[in-house]
Amino acid sequence: MSMTILVYFAANTQVIADGSSEIIVNESGSCLIQDLVSIGPMRESARRNLAKIMSDVYSMSKKHFGHRLVEHVIGFERPGLVQDILFPLTGALRILSKDKYASNVVKKLMEACERKFAPQIIDEIISSPDLLSIVADPSGNSVLQTAKKCSKGTVRKTLNDLICQHSELLNKE
Repeated sequence: MSMTILVYFAANTQVIADGSSEIIVNESGSCLIQDLVSIGPMRESARRNLAKIMSDVYSMSKKHFGHRLVEHVIGFERPGLVQDILFPLTGALRILSKDKYASNVVKKLMEACERKFAPQIIDEIISSPDLLSIVADPSGNSVLQTAKKCSKGTVRKTLNDLICQHSELLNKE
């Protein structure tokens, strides 16, 4: 994207911040917002865009281009940012794990916060009453594979035991 276009949009970020939910439904809009929130030090315009994204992180995570934007923001690895994204998703991680797009957000969250929040994320998923459907779902299975890579100690053992236990049921189908 040319610098002229970025300057134009940087000058009109209130319009972008107000309409970011509509802008991210296409690739160009999503890329534009990614560029705006990535430019140098966090300007006020970028903060507004980021706040807009955070206000609806659940639905953004389930959209084709929205999940890319959320993953991009997770990749900033700024203090508190991952927690700000994780908080509104807590309680819905098992549902998001089976979503084609949102499962990528769940995986990125586990990878970005491996030591601090990954055990909490994994525990929520493996404590799910519908764990078998997560294991059987292609997106859910991918989330569980990432969970295995990000887990350690007793969390990893519990996860491996549950997967082995349920894999026998899956083989009977």
